[in-house]
Amino acid sequence: MLLLDPSYHPAFEHILNALTTPVISICEHPEQPGCANDLKTFNAWVVRDGDSLLLSPVRGNFKVKDPWRERVMVTRTPRRNLEAARRIAQEWLESGRAKREHI
Repeated sequence: MLLLDPSYHPAFEHILNALTTPVISICEHPEQPGCANDLKTFNAWVVRDGDSLLLSPVRGNFKVKDPWRERVMVTRTPRRNLEAARRIAQEWLESGRAKREHI
């Protein structure tokens, strides 16, 4: 588990963002509504593998994307990531409280 000094709070936002984002889409034309559904768009599903988060950008139709969606569900990535985000946030709050009590 990664432990960070609570005074270095900017890092927590990025860690929590990584744990709470299910998929990242990189659109060729981001100004177009629904661009994440375009076959030219790269999508990277966040997949938990042990203590690591894997992102492998793919583009194409459902034949290319569905195996990644399935892997997300099989690994229970969304639930495990939300549990980890909650645990990290709670640890950060508790360590900040403990630090303030010693002041």
